[in-house]
Amino acid sequence: MRKKEKLLLKYSANEPTQEVFSYFEIAFISVIFIIVLYLLYPKGMLKRQVLQEQSNYELTAIYLKNMLRIEPDNTKLILASAKILLKEQKMDLAYKLINVLKNSKDLEIKKEVLYLEFEYWKIKRQKAKNKKEQIKINKKLREIIREIAKFKKINSPKKWYQEAISLEERSSALKFLEPRIKKGEKDALESCVYIASEIKNNQKEIECLERLSKVEKEFPKKWVLALYSLYLEEKNYKKAYKVARELAKIDPTLKSEPARVNILAKNYKSAVDDYLRLYNEELDPVKKVNYLFRAINTLQNGGKKEEAIKLAKKYQEKYLDNDEVIKKFIRFYLSINNLKEANALAKRILHIELAK
Repeated sequence: MRKKEKLLLKYSANEPTQEVFSYFEIAFISVIFIIVLYLLYPKGMLKRQVLQEQSNYELTAIYLKNMLRIEPDNTKLILASAKILLKEQKMDLAYKLINVLKNSKDLEIKKEVLYLEFEYWKIKRQKAKNKKEQIKINKKLREIIREIAKFKKINSPKKWYQEAISLEERSSALKFLEPRIKKGEKDALESCVYIASEIKNNQKEIECLERLSKVEKEFPKKWVLALYSLYLEEKNYKKAYKVARELAKIDPTLKSEPARVNILAKNYKSAVDDYLRLYNEELDPVKKVNYLFRAINTLQNGGKKEEAIKLAKKYQEKYLDNDEVIKKFIRFYLSINNLKEANALAKRILHIELAK
């Protein structure tokens, strides 16, 4: 045996193991090794090597990171490898590859990584042994889907909508519905209305209801009522009044809604016009009088006392032979402390009675 071989044998047999290289030297050697590996191996062979790696995941992740520094296009290789690994359920290495690209500044790459990470945690959830672990994974899935929802354009929005709904991520679900909302798809618009209502997103609900009203030939009463309520809630009285007029045609019990909208908008004179129109259209005597006094009270409550008195005096002439209605006029004058008009009307009725 040669002298050098004896020396090596003696050293390895008798001396304790020592750290021969520093961490810096190991890192430097690793980088050199990776560069040589990249130059020697064709891309197809390198891909096979990555997929066959089942032991040293850390080293695999290191040389893939360095490959990115050499040629950024290798991200496609990493993404493709991670997809195959997830299908083969080689979870540890798949997650290593996902983490290699997780901090990429390229938005398209970042998006693809999020897709993969979501699939990774879905598989993990299937393998979860208890409810507590599943809840923890669902939380992670919700975080990822919220990140995906931030992108303006995504692949398979319908699929992501369904994933968001299953995770009860309604705000994200709305964003995934957006392409179909813009196309005016009826089912998407209906889903939008329900989801927006659940999360109290009034503006989105109004938008989808307005779009739905143009898509549906016969706009159902439930949608008209929903839109009407939202306009009132948002204090959009101009649009609310328009819808109220439609409701009044659909449902006779809602005839006075236009006047109510005008009262809310403090358009008291317009409200009076609405009530007087109903008064003129109404055939039932009791309902007719009711609309008249609503008009009078609207002026009074709106701070237009003199105009209320003027209106009352104008219409009381028609009811001089109706004791019940005359009593209503007298009570109105008394309610505003106008004893003069109350006494004048009472004396007039008395004279009429005495003349009979």
